[in-house]
Amino acid sequence: MKNFSSRLSYLSWFILVNGILLALIGLRYFHWMSWPESNLGWVYFITTLPSHYWLLSFIAILPLFLIATIPAPRLLLLISSLFLSLFSTLLFIDTLVFDQYRFHISYFVIDLMINDTDGQIISFSWDMWVLLFSGLLISFMVSLFICLLIFRYLAGRKSKYFHILLAVCLLSSHFLHAFSDANSIHDVTSQARFYPLMHATTAQRFMLKHNLVDKEKLKNSRVSVTKNTGDLVYPKSPLECKKPEQPKNILVVVIDSWRADAFSDEITPSIFDISKNNAISFNKHFSGSNSTRGGIFSLFYGVPPTYWHSFLNNGIPSPLITELQNQNYEIGVFSSAHLRKPEFDRTVFATVNNLRTESIGNSPSERDINLTDDWLVWLATQQDNVTNEPFFGFLFYDAPHGYDYPKEYPEVFQPVWEKVNYFQLNQEFEPTPFINRYLNSVNFVDSQIDRVIKDLEKRGLLDNTLLVITGDHGQEFNDLGMNYWGHNSNFSSWQLSVPFILYDSDLGSKSIESMTTHYDVLPMLFSNYMGCINKTSDYSVGHNSLKEEERNSAFWFIAASYSDYAFINDDRIVTVDEFGRSIIRDNNYQSLAKENFPSWVLEAMKQLSFYFKSEKK
Repeated sequence: MKNFSSRLSYLSWFILVNGILLALIGLRYFHWMSWPESNLGWVYFITTLPSHYWLLSFIAILPLFLIATIPAPRLLLLISSLFLSLFSTLLFIDTLVFDQYRFHISYFVIDLMINDTDGQIISFSWDMWVLLFSGLLISFMVSLFICLLIFRYLAGRKSKYFHILLAVCLLSSHFLHAFSDANSIHDVTSQARFYPLMHATTAQRFMLKHNLVDKEKLKNSRVSVTKNTGDLVYPKSPLECKKPEQPKNILVVVIDSWRADAFSDEITPSIFDISKNNAISFNKHFSGSNSTRGGIFSLFYGVPPTYWHSFLNNGIPSPLITELQNQNYEIGVFSSAHLRKPEFDRTVFATVNNLRTESIGNSPSERDINLTDDWLVWLATQQDNVTNEPFFGFLFYDAPHGYDYPKEYPEVFQPVWEKVNYFQLNQEFEPTPFINRYLNSVNFVDSQIDRVIKDLEKRGLLDNTLLVITGDHGQEFNDLGMNYWGHNSNFSSWQLSVPFILYDSDLGSKSIESMTTHYDVLPMLFSNYMGCINKTSDYSVGHNSLKEEERNSAFWFIAASYSDYAFINDDRIVTVDEFGRSIIRDNNYQSLAKENFPSWVLEAMKQLSFYFKSEKK
């Protein structure tokens, strides 16, 4: 390797050999994956396994190309051996972490390992640590031997065709995933999470635009529950439910971006009125997310939104929807924003036939009016059919998310920002006109919900209908004084706390001050209204919020956004970003750099992997 070209040839072969070794170690992840059942699934597996680790190998050793410019072959040989040893050892450690907890290693996991003196999270014994360091030494010696073999027998030979083949495999792999994601081919999409640092390609809009989606086949596959759940076990046990003799109708109304303090006699008079009449107001209620995707997911599944991709890739519908169908409920789903992104049509409502995926209108308020009109027509038709079957309705309003209401709608709150201009938002911006615009939009949605409630009363249905009214997440207007606006930017109470009103003519009226969350909705519905006898942990991390002893046992919960998540209780928020970097904060979102992790975080961590398989196949 005295000349530069021979050193480049060495590195070229080193990338290939390193990729092969990493792929062999990576086979350990597949103990938890259901093997492909289709030809397409096998093609994806065969193209992805070598090409993904080839790509990781190439990216990881880029610094070695700089060293290759130095005419010191022994130095290159030594450093490349060290690289190979370190990468293979790190990957092996990651397989151990994945083996126990079904997520890949991150800064957060490393930090917990350092501070986890009791071994509650990563239970490595001392003999395992000795074995690990011994293995690292042996790994270095083996790596040095492999690098010597590459130098002696491969350096100088052509390797470009292997790289071209792997590059083609990589492109094919990502195209296959994009195609499968758009066509709900779970045999392919369920594999991606078993590769560390994998960012699988999705292109649903592109596939639809270029007719690469079989819409009829997609529709048929969407209404069938997949049997291939990969490494998920959800629910833990099959639901054991018996339809009550006199089942109640169930209507769930969700207002996008409805923050907790935007609920009052002045802001939401209709909702406030019904909350004082045979309804329970949960005054310390939290969504499981600061985003729509996670908020709806936590409401309908009862588990943290960190599971979203696993549920999506396996096409697992909400157990609430499937049990309602088992009990012959007629289901009407009416959303202002479309249900294709986030993919609620392929998760929550995957088994609903003829799903109404979007509303008509040029603005959120127009679509809110349209969904209300369509709901009233649907309910009238359902009642006219005289099937004697109960109904389940889901109404999802969007106007507050867009700070929108019709031009002719009275502006109850003044002064009001005439038009939202996000470029003006900064630390010095006076938020009152902005907040008033938001409150006017909430007031408008209340007027639409008033139409729904009055229609139920007119039909004599209200007394036999369980009515749930809540938000998917909160909304912030620089309340922390840290220039946060909107949602999906932090895990403070301003972005997580939402109103939650439960109307049932048999309950009476009261207010609950204990902490409750969206995770509690499934246990409450299943236990109290759908005759289910399962343990709550079979399907939810929450509690039956109608039982005081269960409700009072909750003092922490997990919230998650699109890539971040947090562990939260009354006085601490532990945030973890997409790279696993963690920060301990107080309720004012101030960093507490000198504090150690609260002890309850170690227990909370278990929820992140609870619904994955605990035994290898």
